[in-house]
Amino acid sequence: MAWTEQIGKQSWRVRYHTGDGHTASICGFATKLAAENGANDIESDQRRNTWLDPARGKTILAEWATIWFAALDLDPRTIDNYRSMLRCHILLRWGSTPVNAITALGVNKWIADLHALGYANSTIAGIVKLLSMILTDAADEGLIPRQPRPPTQTPRTTQPPHPTRTRLGHTRGSPPHRRPSCSARWRHRQAADHHRRLDRVPLG
Repeated sequence: MAWTEQIGKQSWRVRYHTGDGHTASICGFATKLAAENGANDIESDQRRNTWLDPARGKTILAEWATIWFAALDLDPRTIDNYRSMLRCHILLRWGSTPVNAITALGVNKWIADLHALGYANSTIAGIVKLLSMILTDAADEGLIPRQPRPPTQTPRTTQPPHPTRTRLGHTRGSPPHRRPSCSARWRHRQAADHHRRLDRVPLG
């Protein structure tokens, strides 16, 4: 259930019940109509079970990571590795950030900063994978919306076509090596015989 309240001369807010029985609000509506539309959207999403409480999205990453780690059932060495990456990298940048404020653009900038600091590609890949796992489970728990994954595109490499050889041995696309015709060979032989006869004629 959601309803509207006027909190100023030109300011309205929407109040709604959260899933745990508490009441929360969304402020910033300039008109009563805008607030009513917001309340209707909340009720519609709640009926479809697609409602995400904005208050839950304000959970900072450090708090959510504590809950997330408590639910892991992995090899102790893997847990230690995750905790090291979380403590040394992820929390330093995102620990005090609400999970609904972590954007793809911000993460890409962070990745560029890690590269600039000289970390190996494999190290950065492991750190980003861990952050992705944490945020994916946050989406599964309704803290943030599910984000569609961008399609993976494999770069196309343009290669020149392989030359095809014909049975005559020349490469297709290049001028073929033509054998002289029979008449041409006969004329060449006649000219050679004529020159040999001239060589036998005594001079002077």
